[in-house]
Amino acid sequence: MLLWVLKNLDKGTAWAGQPLLESSERRKEAFSAFWPIGTVLSIISYLACYLVTSTLNVGSASVISIPLGLAIGVVLAEVVFVSSARFPINRFHLLAPEAHFASRLESLLDSLGVTVGIDQVSFGVIESDRPNVGSLYDGRMPTIIFTSAAVEFFNRVELEAVVARELIRIKSGVCQFEARLAYAKGLTGFISGGAAKTLSVHSAARVGLADVSGVAVTRYPPALASALTRLMEGESLGESSSRAFKVTAASWLVPALPGISLSERIAELKLL
Repeated sequence: MLLWVLKNLDKGTAWAGQPLLESSERRKEAFSAFWPIGTVLSIISYLACYLVTSTLNVGSASVISIPLGLAIGVVLAEVVFVSSARFPINRFHLLAPEAHFASRLESLLDSLGVTVGIDQVSFGVIESDRPNVGSLYDGRMPTIIFTSAAVEFFNRVELEAVVARELIRIKSGVCQFEARLAYAKGLTGFISGGAAKTLSVHSAARVGLADVSGVAVTRYPPALASALTRLMEGESLGESSSRAFKVTAASWLVPALPGISLSERIAELKLL
């Protein structure tokens, strides 16, 4: 069932000649993120099955409980995977954008959405003194989120470039997939008491691919390069202390964890 779920996720729209999601790597990454959860659920299921079978005086209770516990654990892990995309947004307190900013965003969605092939996206604002933009998925509709410091930070062409980049993440399925990985990282970190220290190799690569794919829509790489340059010169490079930001690091224009260089992203854009 899990393979069926992964197979039927958005395959990843190819922009700038390369898909943001590659099917075999996506499956490996999802398995790597969710197997600890599946293992814990299987152990709990095994203990529950053993308690029931031994109470009922079923012969070889410990042996019978192994396949039963494993099967139940796998099913529960699949349920967690399917429902996991709601987690990241629920960790943030979303505010509706002010009228003038919402009007600008809706205008950009009307124009860029035709090119990208998207017409259903919501927008939100969260309180933060560091300018940043991300796209997350709550299981119903993708949401492009601006920090309050980013609302008036970008000029017209920079805002267009940033929105185009996030729309590509949504269209390609990266937004939805990263939401699931964020859920797994958050839950695993809660169980183990640890937290992610850096972006995974694949997540870091998708950040750069989203840059290149976004400017393929606007056809003006200098705009996104300018936005990243100004972000690099400001305070947004500092790591956020918020656990929610760290867990969803790959979903943001400026990741809240190390793992990819802004200067390298800017240099790549300048080569286009």
